[in-house]
Amino acid sequence: MIVNYFLVILCIFVVETTADTIDCKTIDSEKFKKLFKFDYDGGSLGLKLNIGLIGNTNKFQVQNCKFELSKTRTAVYGKSNFRNHQKDKLSGLTACTKYKVMFTVKNVATSKSWEYENYVSTKPDSKVTKIELSVLEVDEDYVDFQWTAKNADCFEIYHAILKDSNNREIQNIKLLPDVRTVSFNNLESRKSYTAVIIAQHEKGSTLSSNEQKIKMKSSENYIDDIEVILNVQNVTTNTAQLIWNLTDTIDTPVTYNLEIFDQTGTNKIFNEVLTNNSIILRNLKACMEYNAKVTVVEFQKSSEKTFATGMAPPGNVTQITYQANQTHSIISWNPPEVNPTCVTNYTIKFGYLKDENATVQHTVPKDHLSKVFDRLKYSTKIYIHVYANLDTSVNATRASNIKVFENFNIDNFVVKTIQEFRLSAAEMQLSWGFDTSFIDGDVLDYFEVFFDGTAHKTKKRLLNLNIIACRTNYTIVIRCASKAGTVGPNVTYHTNLNDKEVQLSIINATDINVQQYNESLLIEWTPNVYEASCIDYYEIKFADGVFKTNVPKMEINKFDSCMLYQVLITPISIESGTKGETTQYEFETSVLAPTKPSKPQLINAGNRELIISSSISDNDKRCVGMTSTFIEFTCNNIVIEQEINRSQSQYSVKIPNLHPNSKYECVAKVKNSNGTSEKSDANEFETLQDSPQPPDEIRALVGSDNKIEVTWKENNSTGFADYYQVHVTFEKFLYEFGKNCDKNIKNLMMEATETKAESAELFPFSQYKVKVQAFNRYGKSNYSESIELNTNPSSPTEPRNVRVEIKNQENSSISAVLSWDSPCRMNGKFSLYTITVNGHRTGVDSDKRTEASSTTSIELFNLSEGFEYDIEIQAVNQNSGSSQIYGKVAKFSFETPSGSEYDFCNIIEFMKEY
Repeated sequence: MIVNYFLVILCIFVVETTADTIDCKTIDSEKFKKLFKFDYDGGSLGLKLNIGLIGNTNKFQVQNCKFELSKTRTAVYGKSNFRNHQKDKLSGLTACTKYKVMFTVKNVATSKSWEYENYVSTKPDSKVTKIELSVLEVDEDYVDFQWTAKNADCFEIYHAILKDSNNREIQNIKLLPDVRTVSFNNLESRKSYTAVIIAQHEKGSTLSSNEQKIKMKSSENYIDDIEVILNVQNVTTNTAQLIWNLTDTIDTPVTYNLEIFDQTGTNKIFNEVLTNNSIILRNLKACMEYNAKVTVVEFQKSSEKTFATGMAPPGNVTQITYQANQTHSIISWNPPEVNPTCVTNYTIKFGYLKDENATVQHTVPKDHLSKVFDRLKYSTKIYIHVYANLDTSVNATRASNIKVFENFNIDNFVVKTIQEFRLSAAEMQLSWGFDTSFIDGDVLDYFEVFFDGTAHKTKKRLLNLNIIACRTNYTIVIRCASKAGTVGPNVTYHTNLNDKEVQLSIINATDINVQQYNESLLIEWTPNVYEASCIDYYEIKFADGVFKTNVPKMEINKFDSCMLYQVLITPISIESGTKGETTQYEFETSVLAPTKPSKPQLINAGNRELIISSSISDNDKRCVGMTSTFIEFTCNNIVIEQEINRSQSQYSVKIPNLHPNSKYECVAKVKNSNGTSEKSDANEFETLQDSPQPPDEIRALVGSDNKIEVTWKENNSTGFADYYQVHVTFEKFLYEFGKNCDKNIKNLMMEATETKAESAELFPFSQYKVKVQAFNRYGKSNYSESIELNTNPSSPTEPRNVRVEIKNQENSSISAVLSWDSPCRMNGKFSLYTITVNGHRTGVDSDKRTEASSTTSIELFNLSEGFEYDIEIQAVNQNSGSSQIYGKVAKFSFETPSGSEYDFCNIIEFMKEY
């Protein structure tokens, strides 16, 4: 059993942020590493450094500083043989390989260079990177696997994954890249599982191995006696049927691993795990012996059979070649591509084209692919047939196409005595000797001259060639070609040109090209190809500067946009330093991305708007009309854009819909078809204000204590309020007020600095109006819209002026009529009066009762003689629902007369006011 180990390494990278602008002269190696991070793109055979090179140069920019990528080298990790690369392109790499990358970077501001070391891996390529998984050991509850990895040095980690028979992942083990074995434990016996290895690259790409299906062993002993029997039948030239069976049945499904080897015994052409017990093999090779082996995966029982496919006619031989000299010739060929294993021998027939009866035939064993012949006629054309034979008893032969060859000594088929002659500064003549017998024998077809990457054909023994005027010699190769297609040996000749001084011609203006980038111009031109080596350097005049360059291009970093320029290019000769003719070329620079405009300035301020302006650069003014140009002002979150269609000193804009008495930070930027400028420096402006507007959305909430809470929404459209006045005006009582009562009505006024206020207690069950007014130092607003509200009912005040009238009834009983005035403040909807009667006299039982009345009087009957009666009267209001509110109590007392003291025929009144 294998024990799995896995090491986890956590790396934390810290990136230092920098300001927008830095001093380029202070950038050294360490600061550069903090400013820039090398990143790569690419695939399996090459990488690209994402460094942002400018045009076709090796320069790049980090923030406001420029650098040069001087040198790029790579070496396979752990080796020291570095190879150089072109700029940012790392080509010619090997798939799935870790590389050490060395970069040399130069600071343009200080001309100091540094070298950096990086490590990166190419991506895997499934064509060359292979992972082969195989089974090491299977037991009842664990299985061990091993795998081989070919061309797989780029992987950071391996995942060993095991799935059950339902394709559900049950185990996933992470392994280090140098581990090649894994063990899965705690598995169920006689269950089927599938394993796969997934390798993970540092860039996230993955590569999977083949899947291995296994079935766990069983502890039952009866399986040890079971064998597997393999049979082969229905064999043809390219197919065969294999059938296998177990000698006994088992109660669980089994799988079979079928392996097919060719006749070498080492080349495995088939290897699959199957669930059925038969298969038809197709695309086999004819006349080939194969070995088949089937293995029961679950208990490793196997059976082998050897079989041979049927015979089939071979195809044509290929690539017949012929070599000859004056004494002997060699004929060679390649075996047929179709059924090569069915060849029993080869038959060679050849003859002379001028003597067709002189035919020679030879038989060659199948393991020989050439034949040597002696004493053939010199300089005579021959034809050759090569037959691939199946069997002498089977009339099945395949002939190749007829091949015709020259039969002569190829070593003499060669040019001799090469000479050169300088015709002019840019032209030379080449001549050579040759054996005329090849011309007389009608063998030669033409001469082939390889000069400066071009092949020239001629039937003459001389050739005029164009040459470069100065500092150049050439290596020339000449060979002969026969009419039958045979070529003689190459003859190499090295020139020894004696250069002459040449007059440099003018550079054609059509060969000058100007390319404009964001911050540079690249001027390129094409000199006369034959004079290029005669030029020492070029003198370039541009604007107010004079420059020198020894290559036909020049980069200009200081120029204005939308400007007509003239450039003068003069070649300087290497021979005498004399100047060639000067070429004049005019061009107009195109629109660049705009530059930062000036800081916005205030023209006018109102309480709801600002009028501000900004100026653009001279470059941007010059380009107005050549491209769509806009200036954009942003004040807080408000953006106003204006198209610029004419050149002027400044551009103004109105910023509407602002808040009064508010501060706004404003910036400007310019946009055109090539980009957007930086934002200008910010400037802060403040709007004016006026007296405020009436508040909105007045709300009033009545509390249980009849105090009200008033809220409202501020309206700052013309000015901000410093404080508010809330006016609460009494309108009316919602009940009948008592007669002869002082109403004592007062209106309220409250001040508040916030958008809410609370009043004192108001009259119950009354109607009020509420309105709000806003104030600031510039004045006051109109009143807001008034709202009406009703206060809650409350307990009534006590009844007034209670009176009593005592009467003598006809049945000699005593009665009393009580009357009173209603309360001054009923404070609600009247319901009734309650009258509580309590009569008493010493030594006699008391007389207690409670009466109700809907009016302001009531008659009390059956009163007792000589009693003192205490009376309590109170008004009752209706509350919400069925509840009632009881008012304050009015108290009153009177005495009934005794029989000896009063004549009941008279009416006695007692008046008493409480």
